[in-house]
Amino acid sequence: MQTELSQRWINLLTQCARDLSEQLANQEWEKMAKTDEKIAKSLHELSKLSSLPPALLDAKSELKKIHDRALRECINACEQSRVQLLQQLQYAEARTAYAQSEHYFK
Repeated sequence: MQTELSQRWINLLTQCARDLSEQLANQEWEKMAKTDEKIAKSLHELSKLSSLPPALLDAKSELKKIHDRALRECINACEQSRVQLLQQLQYAEARTAYAQSEHYFK
């Protein structure tokens, strides 16, 4: 029974790692958020267990590596979006200033 339960957890964590890795490769941020919720719920449930077998700890460790990479990529994507939005704001301000100066000199 315990081995079967452990194998189900290993399969779940392994599938989450695969999903997250594929979503990361395709930059599917919304899907990654859903997978992240699934991971959080799973880890919360796992934390209730008194001890985890080595194979399950290995699966958890692999998932953490992929999750850490996904987090870094997400931070980078957010920063790129922030920079693009800031540039657009600066362009808009410059266009507004130019348009106002055109009206001033007429």
